[in-house]
Amino acid sequence: MTVAAALMKQQRFGEAAALYELILAKDPKNAPAWYQLGTARYSLKDYGGSVKAFEANFQLSDNAFSLYNIACDYALL
Repeated sequence: MTVAAALMKQQRFGEAAALYELILAKDPKNAPAWYQLGTARYSLKDYGGSVKAFEANFQLSDNAFSLYNIACDYALL
């Protein structure tokens, strides 16, 4: 998570997304990783993928920010 967060900070969103996907393959209930994957995909303009990640985050954590981000994704789709 630390390396992926550093990649996000450096705006290396593709690399960060790939790392979050690896993390989630091992730990699919990692809500923060789902949220960050959604953010990375949003930054890559992968709005459909972003929606899926934010939905997973919301199901695990009831994070209201995910709902807002989903609305933004749909607006851009």
